[in-house]
Amino acid sequence: MKSRTTVALIARRDFFERLRSKAFVFSTAFTVVIVLSVVIIPTFFDDGDEPIRIAAEAELVAPLRQALDGLELLIEVEGLEPDSTELLDEGELEAIVPSIRTLSLGDGAGAQLESVLVTALSQLVFAERSAELGIQGDVLAELFADPEIVVEYESSQADEDKDAANRGFAFMGTVLLFISIITYGQWIALGVIEEKTSRVVEVVLGTVPARQLMAGKILGIGALAFAQLLIVGATALIAASVGDTLTIPDAAGTAIVAVVVWFVLGFTFYATAYAATGALVSRQEDAQNAAFPLTMVLVVSYAIATSALAGDNVVARIASFLPPFAPTIMPIRMATGDAALWEIAASVTIMFASVVGMTRLAARIYTGGILGVGQRTRMRDAWRMARSQ
Repeated sequence: MKSRTTVALIARRDFFERLRSKAFVFSTAFTVVIVLSVVIIPTFFDDGDEPIRIAAEAELVAPLRQALDGLELLIEVEGLEPDSTELLDEGELEAIVPSIRTLSLGDGAGAQLESVLVTALSQLVFAERSAELGIQGDVLAELFADPEIVVEYESSQADEDKDAANRGFAFMGTVLLFISIITYGQWIALGVIEEKTSRVVEVVLGTVPARQLMAGKILGIGALAFAQLLIVGATALIAASVGDTLTIPDAAGTAIVAVVVWFVLGFTFYATAYAATGALVSRQEDAQNAAFPLTMVLVVSYAIATSALAGDNVVARIASFLPPFAPTIMPIRMATGDAALWEIAASVTIMFASVVGMTRLAARIYTGGILGVGQRTRMRDAWRMARSQ
């Protein structure tokens, strides 16, 4: 119980110390601004659905408007002017209808517009012929009444929407994990180096075991990382809801849970490794060089995860079982449906065991390295020094 209280106090100290730092405030504000820019700025350029402009001979304007009324395709019918042909060539108009049996389409007109206009003109021709044959208007209206045909889509469309949502959230989780580990992993390493170079650790280690000091630091800075992600995520969701630019489908729930689980496992795995790396370094200038191998592993992991979005492959399948790569790759494979249930269970089991093993290994290296106050420590020497404690 006492050890848990000690870890909690250390975590609280690191959390609030970093929370008040300019680096955290600036990085959070900068990220929020970027998110708001991505979500809100496009709404200023979204003028809604622009109507498709067509020009028709004066006597056809009203009948065409009636024939086109109620269609999902928004078409604005205006009277034919002397310069309508010129406007058609310039792209201002999509089509002109000089007569009931003549239709001129612009270069930008698609097959859908052509089909709609041909159908509408066919109705007008049919009405004209019906009038010549003496068919009453109410009979003609009955013929043209909405047939109320029900169109059903196969379930594959719903499955595609679900897969797209899952892929999107899984990839988002991969990006967030990558950024968080790179950013806050460095913070953990630098925090360890600061204490080591300032000799504060000599005082602290007199009352707190090195393992608890490492655990508290990882927990505190890790909590800060999650806090920042929550701030950024909540800002994005609120902004998207206000601007009506994002709809989260129900199918994304499973993907979100998977991303959170792998996020926790992946962050813990790498955070402990960064703490051990920081304990081996004596100067802050050497922190990036010492952490370079971890950064390269993360970059490779991110590249493999990106390739898995395009389809399952042997490299992604094998890497999804390897602890350094699994947190970024397995969520993608789960989202694409390429990972079998036994593969997911095996990968989670291996990852959990690896987190426990990495924590013990990093704690031992941290214990030995942090004792080498003011000097760079080799991993082998740190291992030996920890054994003697």
